[in-house]
Amino acid sequence: MFLYDLTNTYFEGRALGNELAKHGKSKEKRSDCPLVTLALLVDGRGFPVFSRIYEENQAEPETLADILDRLVKDGNGLFEANPIIIMDRGIATRDNIELLKSRNYFYLVIERRKAEKQYVQEFETAREQFQAITTASGDTVYLKKLTTAEGNRILCLSEKREDKERAIDNLKEERFLADISKL
Repeated sequence: MFLYDLTNTYFEGRALGNELAKHGKSKEKRSDCPLVTLALLVDGRGFPVFSRIYEENQAEPETLADILDRLVKDGNGLFEANPIIIMDRGIATRDNIELLKSRNYFYLVIERRKAEKQYVQEFETAREQFQAITTASGDTVYLKKLTTAEGNRILCLSEKREDKERAIDNLKEERFLADISKL
């Protein structure tokens, strides 16, 4: 089982000697600084298997084929079967899912938000009909496994995440109302 993710980091200064550092969109809101994208693949124990530095403007979904090619090249003979690839929704495009299937990889991804809409009724009764799991920190997470034509889908409701989403929405609404009142 491998976890694959990317992030970017910025350089203070101009980074003139770094061919990969370019200005662009920064998660830290530092578009004034040159950036690079860091890719990391770790195994189930958290040990790095592969890393790579890309140009800042590298689109996350476009890196998966490169990573899979590198796994085959560097990991030839190390695995009895293809490992399970776990990645976030930023990488889990339709094309990348098809790529994983075509190369016989099992995968675990967080789906893009549009998929949630088809399960609204399921989530309305999650607390009564999903399996409740209490985490080590005492939080409750509700899970339900569904079998579909494409494979298995796990619906997950986290009370902590729900509270966070609600707080984000409330803050956006407060800012919107403040902006409206200024106008």
